[in-house]
Amino acid sequence: MGRKRNFKQEEWVGVALSGLLMDCGFSRMNEHLFLKSNGTLSETEKRMIKVHPSKSYQMVRHLRLLTEGSKLAVLQHHERLDGSGYPLGLTGNQVHPYSKIVAVADAFHVMISDKAHGEKKIPFTVLEEMRKKSFGKYDFEYLTILMKEISSTAIGRRILLNNNQKGEIVFINQNDLSKPLIRLDEDASFLDLSENNGLYIAKNL
Repeated sequence: MGRKRNFKQEEWVGVALSGLLMDCGFSRMNEHLFLKSNGTLSETEKRMIKVHPSKSYQMVRHLRLLTEGSKLAVLQHHERLDGSGYPLGLTGNQVHPYSKIVAVADAFHVMISDKAHGEKKIPFTVLEEMRKKSFGKYDFEYLTILMKEISSTAIGRRILLNNNQKGEIVFINQNDLSKPLIRLDEDASFLDLSENNGLYIAKNL
C-alpha cells in the first residue's frame, strides 16, 4: 500500500517493519490471553489485550533501525479514525499515515486468517465488510488500494459456491467485491452473484 501511494523506499520498508513488529508486546503477556477466543475473554482480559500495542512500543522505541513513524505505527495499529480504537483513542490526523496502512493490513489479515478468536473468511467478504461496516474507522484511500490489489489477483481464481457448484472468477464487480461474475464448471455458463442474493463464495479452491 505504501508503494502504491508512492512512498519512498525507506518509507514503505518502515511500514513493513512496523507490520512485522506490531504484536511483539504479546511476548510479555500471558499466552492464554491470545489463544482464547474473544467470546470467552472476561472484561478484565479484554482490557489486558488492549495493552499490547503499548508493550510493543516499549520494546521497539529505542531501536535505531526504526524511524519515529514506524514506532508510532507499532503503537497505533489498533487506533481507528473515528476514535473507537486503542490504546489512546486517537482520531483522524492524530493517527500517523504509517499507522493507517498497518491498521488496514492487520484488520484484513486477522479476518482472513484461521484464528482462534475469529471465523476465517474469504478475502472478498472481508473487504466488503470493511468497506461497508467499518466506514469511518479505516483510511478509505488505503482500503481502496488494498481492494484493487486483491481484486487484480482474483481473476482466474477457482472457487466453491455455497450450493457446492465450482467455478472460476472471470470479472470483479467493483461496487460489490464479494459478488463477482463466475464461469461455472458444469456447463461453462456465467453466473453473476450480484443478481443471486442466495449464492455466495464459500471458499477458494
